[in-house]
Amino acid sequence: MDSYFVWDVSRIIFSIPLGPLEFPIRWYSLMFICAFIAGIVIVGSMFARENKSSRAFEMLPTYVIIATILGARLGHIFFYNPTIYLTDPIKIFKVWEGGLASHGGYLFVIIALILFAKRYSKEIS
Repeated sequence: MDSYFVWDVSRIIFSIPLGPLEFPIRWYSLMFICAFIAGIVIVGSMFARENKSSRAFEMLPTYVIIATILGARLGHIFFYNPTIYLTDPIKIFKVWEGGLASHGGYLFVIIALILFAKRYSKEIS
């Protein structure tokens, strides 16, 4: 008897209807959102405990979130399907079709943190 496990879980948790459009919330998106929230809470408490600039802390999530989303999207494009996106560049902007690569986000976050540290070095030292 052949037995095997079939992983057939939907990538979409639920959808948010907004007028004629519907925005699916995927498990991968939920992971990113939870990581952002956890990071904000943890780093916020570190900044508060060490009496660091609240202005710098307010900007840090902006750097990280933009870098994560942009890097994850570009990572997916260049690491997994470059020919599809080069033949139809409009697909780059079709984020509702999915396509994020966490390692691309990771690379961009490192760059964003370096830029953040250079910009706010006096306020966080």
